[in-house]
Amino acid sequence: RNVMDDLLAEISRKRTYVESKPGVLKNNKFFKRGDLLEAEKEEYEKKHAQNVVYAPKLETSPTKEAEAYPEATQRIADSMSEINARLRKRGHPIRLFGETDLMVFQRLKKIELAARDLLEGSKNDMKLLMEKMDHDSASSIASDSSTTSSYDVKFRESGLTFEQLAEKALQLNKHDYSYDSAVVLNFCQVLLELWGKDLNTRPLDEKKSQKGRLESARYLQTVDYLQPLMRKLKSAKLEEEILDSLTVIVFWTCQKEYVKANDAYLQMAIGNAPWPIGVTMHGIHARPGKDKLATKTIAHVLNDELQRKYVQASKRLITLCQKLYPTVPSKSVEFNA
Repeated sequence: RNVMDDLLAEISRKRTYVESKPGVLKNNKFFKRGDLLEAEKEEYEKKHAQNVVYAPKLETSPTKEAEAYPEATQRIADSMSEINARLRKRGHPIRLFGETDLMVFQRLKKIELAARDLLEGSKNDMKLLMEKMDHDSASSIASDSSTTSSYDVKFRESGLTFEQLAEKALQLNKHDYSYDSAVVLNFCQVLLELWGKDLNTRPLDEKKSQKGRLESARYLQTVDYLQPLMRKLKSAKLEEEILDSLTVIVFWTCQKEYVKANDAYLQMAIGNAPWPIGVTMHGIHARPGKDKLATKTIAHVLNDELQRKYVQASKRLITLCQKLYPTVPSKSVEFNA
């Protein structure tokens, strides 16, 4: 036997196999591969009909998801810009083919749980900011720009003075949620503007010193920390417990009652609950003071890292206001510091 005999035998075997499948061979000349596969599938299902278990088909269309989780879907849709930024930061695509907003959010959660501290836990914000400032300053000097402006910080004009802000703060907790959110937002904007102007009026030697660069980096870090808070205030989506605490802080700060403002900050940051994390039961017996444990007494700084940052930034604004608008020692915190 030669190679040709083997080839003819293989062709004959395959032809016999195709002819054994009814309806596959067309005009006794050709057949479609898809028809052959379909015939094999039908034969297999008939042979193993009792052992085949079909899984229910899952509906993953955007319409069904929106109907099943309307509130969650709307919240995720409002936060897509932040979700996309977090995905880009970790080097992942912002959307895969066929993904809905809910599926993108679920993918981000899996990524962050898998590498929770890969980017967030090990970085030094101040060090990164100072390196960025050095790079920007070197670039500005190399481009023949003003030497003084290369060490200045950037800030946005708020359009309000501190006196106008103080008048608005007198009406806090007397209007609706939107008014309080707007006043707290104005407080952040005005204080950041005043801080930026104060930093830019320093002598050039002080700006270039280690202490001056550290102060500029602290300002940039505070601006970065306050961005999530200011976004929530603009969209009126900040949690009411935190907004209530912030309105008290803003009210006393604008009245130059810095001791009371600091007390309100501590109340918001660490709370005064016996167990500040909010644990109400550690065994089979209920705690006697369980019913008195309100959300306002819980430490909001322990909720998540994002919240910790803007709570910490609010304390810096209180300290800045005391520096720019000093008052009598009895109303100041660490007056001689």
